[in-house]
Amino acid sequence: ARSCVARRNMHYVELAGRQKLSTSRGMPNTSRTGPRVVCGTMALLRPTSPSQPSCPCRPRTMRRQVLSCWYPRPGTVVLARSQQSGDCTLVGAVAATIPGSSWPSAASVATAAAVVTSMRRRKTSSAVRHVACSSSVEDVKEAVSSTSSTQSGGANPGVHTKKVIILGAGPIGLLTGMALSQRGYRNIQIFERLPPPPHPEDKVFMDTPDRSYQLGLNGRGQKVLEELKALECIANWSGIAKGRVDWTPGSDEPKTTVYNRSYTTKVIQRDRLAGAMFEEVQLHYSDSIRVSCNTELQSADLEGEGQVKLRLREDHGRGEFVEEADLVIGADGARATLRESLLEHLHGASGKTTWLDRVFSKFYVHSYEDTNPRMYKTISITPPKGDEKWDPYFNYSSRTTARIFLDALPTKEGMLVGVLLFEPGDERITAMKTIAEAKKLFEELFPTLAAWITDESYERFVQKPVSRLPVFTYVGPQLHFKDKVVLLGDAIKTVKPYFGQGVNSGFEDVSEFISSLEETQDDLGKALPLYSRKRAADIRALVQISHSFDRFKGFLGFLTFVLPIIMDSIFSKVAPGLFGPSTLQLMQVPGLRFTQIRWKKRRDRLVQVLLVTAAMASAAATVWLALSNLIPVLAQLVRGVLP
Repeated sequence: ARSCVARRNMHYVELAGRQKLSTSRGMPNTSRTGPRVVCGTMALLRPTSPSQPSCPCRPRTMRRQVLSCWYPRPGTVVLARSQQSGDCTLVGAVAATIPGSSWPSAASVATAAAVVTSMRRRKTSSAVRHVACSSSVEDVKEAVSSTSSTQSGGANPGVHTKKVIILGAGPIGLLTGMALSQRGYRNIQIFERLPPPPHPEDKVFMDTPDRSYQLGLNGRGQKVLEELKALECIANWSGIAKGRVDWTPGSDEPKTTVYNRSYTTKVIQRDRLAGAMFEEVQLHYSDSIRVSCNTELQSADLEGEGQVKLRLREDHGRGEFVEEADLVIGADGARATLRESLLEHLHGASGKTTWLDRVFSKFYVHSYEDTNPRMYKTISITPPKGDEKWDPYFNYSSRTTARIFLDALPTKEGMLVGVLLFEPGDERITAMKTIAEAKKLFEELFPTLAAWITDESYERFVQKPVSRLPVFTYVGPQLHFKDKVVLLGDAIKTVKPYFGQGVNSGFEDVSEFISSLEETQDDLGKALPLYSRKRAADIRALVQISHSFDRFKGFLGFLTFVLPIIMDSIFSKVAPGLFGPSTLQLMQVPGLRFTQIRWKKRRDRLVQVLLVTAAMASAAATVWLALSNLIPVLAQLVRGVLP
């Protein structure tokens, strides 16, 4: 499907069952019994030749129509024909050239349909790229089998009939569903409280890019997405951050830093990320994953040893209903309705935990007091085009003495989405009513960036409600309940998005969960405790490290955040073999656990303190020795001068 997006002048062919081949848009008419073939121009792939038939529908409508027929049921495939090469492609499965005809024959289509019907797993359908279409179905099946076996290292996790319910169709919930489908789980239901996200190419992301804040996908997140074959669908809609442009208080000229990393940071709006993954599920996983939006969890019955019973409510449909599942996965974000139901089940109706629970309980939620609260609003910024001085694909950041900060990240289209951070009760922003007031504030604090903001952006900014950054929270020491409930993503921890570890660590949660299934051959009774043992300590370390950066303000904030970064920078340059880079840099390293980072930096800090103490003691001893030798000389001089 992704290859089709990059081409032009494509057509799709839908198999709708054993019917007579019909005529549509130039398709040959034959009385031969076979699948019904329907043709139409694909969205955004408008014909360039005048002889090509034009799309009778609006592009958005036609695109939806085409995408909706991608694997909606067994026996359905999509073929795309390139006008330039004449090749016919079974999207995501078999690439075949049909000689002597610009359209596939009914036999070839039937062969492709048989292949797709036999390939019910995602890894198989995505593995095959160039398998010659044959009149023998068995030949193609054999080629498909060998190709997918090679890609997966010969391992076949098999097909699992257990019913899985995932709460939350955000990035973490959707990625979890995709990963489980790749492992052979065929009965996955995802419930989402909100309406479906916009399609990633929706015009809304151009007209109002500030509808949601930007997420940065660092090396950690990209590594997981690539392993689970989800990076490409996201990268198509992401901007990139080549480096940073920083304005510090009192400086007129910014400091530009170009990143020197093994990866390129990808940046995407939160809604767009969810939309891209939502479309990926619809395109390639609809045979195993069903997504129901506008559906919210009301309560969970966790009693007994059988399936979990969930009482849900659908806003626009059947109202309240009950679903049962062998495994329920809570990926419903910071609201964490399933987590609250679990707390209520374990700790009583209030669900509150005390310090005794933290000592003796296996499942509790620890929230830190927010000593440095921050509110925020988003605003869209349009950098000047063609100006070599200002590259739009940088992270623009401006910090002021007025306790108001602006951080802006690029979109795919080269616009910037800025997040304005301020303290609660700052009436310069909360009491703002007009565009003129917004302009005045930005021109005073951020003069360069203010010149790139339109009146429409100011108007949306004024009307936008104020939001608050989350508090630091983690769950532990268990992240599961028996063999039927497990929590992922923001349901097990929340951090402030300063350091880009929210969604990236959530993707790592999914990776750890899937690896636990692999290590235990999908035995949930062993896999869920293993996941808790591997992940609970790590997310606790992540929250504690992040909280230590944000705990204090003013001089104490300098001592706990800025000074350690300065010390790490100096010591890592002087003795790189002994000291590592700063904690912030280590947090970006893929594969390095947060518990390892904490241990490394505690060791570094201890050695640094010892070295600094030794240096200061040595300096003090040198000064004392010099003074002790100088004092008698001064005394003699004084005695010689005085009568």
